[in-house]
Amino acid sequence: MASGQAPAEQTLDRVFYFTHTETPQNLQEVTNIIRAMADIQQSSIDQAKKNLALRGTPGQLVVAEWLLNEIDKPVSGQPATPLSQSPITHDFRDARGRDEVVRVFTLTNPGPRRAFRKSPT
Repeated sequence: MASGQAPAEQTLDRVFYFTHTETPQNLQEVTNIIRAMADIQQSSIDQAKKNLALRGTPGQLVVAEWLLNEIDKPVSGQPATPLSQSPITHDFRDARGRDEVVRVFTLTNPGPRRAFRKSPT
């Protein structure tokens, strides 16, 4: 290591299992959220086994685990639908103790767009 350089952070491999996320589209969407929020570059989904293999730093993997636990929850009484069509809001707080919060909104499909006009007065 050259002087003045910080040591490279150790990377680990970890496999997470989905318990409530069912469809291939939902598996991919949850994976995309986790990768983006935890800043993880290397991942692999096994849809048959419903698992997600990640390679990252210990801090990234802690964030990924927390995210998966927050997102992969049962939806009672409703059939599995793509996350992009489910009304979901999640707040993600920085696991390192900073006061940073990211709010992710996934909105329902509003159906056809309607034109709104100002009523004549």
